[in-house]
Amino acid sequence: MDVVYDAILGASSLKQIRRTSYRSQAKILTGRMSGAVDPSAKFLQEAQPRATFDCEDLAGLLTLISVTAGLYVSGSTVTLPWNKRANGGTWAGGSANDVLSGTSCLAVITSISGAQGDDGVVGSIELAFLSTDGQTPPIAASVNNALASQAYNAWYAMGPFYVDSSQLSQVKSTRVDPGVEMMAKMYDGDVYPRLTFIQARNPAVEVEFENFDALYAQTPIAAAMTNCAVYYRKRVVGGTFVSDATAAHVKLSLGTGIKICNTAEGSGHENATASLRFEGLLLSSSTASPIP
Repeated sequence: MDVVYDAILGASSLKQIRRTSYRSQAKILTGRMSGAVDPSAKFLQEAQPRATFDCEDLAGLLTLISVTAGLYVSGSTVTLPWNKRANGGTWAGGSANDVLSGTSCLAVITSISGAQGDDGVVGSIELAFLSTDGQTPPIAASVNNALASQAYNAWYAMGPFYVDSSQLSQVKSTRVDPGVEMMAKMYDGDVYPRLTFIQARNPAVEVEFENFDALYAQTPIAAAMTNCAVYYRKRVVGGTFVSDATAAHVKLSLGTGIKICNTAEGSGHENATASLRFEGLLLSSSTASPIP
């Protein structure tokens, strides 16, 4: 029985992991005799191992992984540890833990999202493992490992949203999609990818809110956008939040682009909700921003 633990990407780690998921993405070939119904042999055709994480340490995540370029690790350490439980206690400790490890990868941020009243903002990451030569598996499993020490950094919650330098009020949730499209390639009869690229970026922000005056002031279909900014407030230990005037919050902003009305709907006596999508040309981030 194991639980999630800090992931190691090169010289740094992803802290405050809420969820870890690994998938081999293996494709199997089946061999048969002439006209046979039953298989005669099974083969591994290819595999493109990937891992995904949900991380609560938003500033740490944005410092480690660029929202535009991701993080490329080559010939170093990429580790997905699992912390083993102890029967009748807490953790097994010592060299008793299970680990998935590789040496090269490309990691990109797939989304950052928060909502009113939720547990806090979460950044999601996808990681593609790379083989050294296309034939050697890019990831290995091992048991009886010691784990590195952990440290708690910070936690964030949804803050205000601004479009064209004015606040859009009554926001219920925000989601930032860096739109980084990652492609892994195989050549020369490779079984595993050894090359990966960022082939396109299409950043966007989606906002759900209840202020219909603001909706119709924006657009019922689509309109040009000068800029938009999503803020995530830094929590203060033992209290609520760091002062808005302090340059300690996270800001993600889009430049020139377009805003689109996704939906506007209501049911019964519940408040109606609307959703706008903002697509810009370039996404930028700051981990030391005041909130207007």
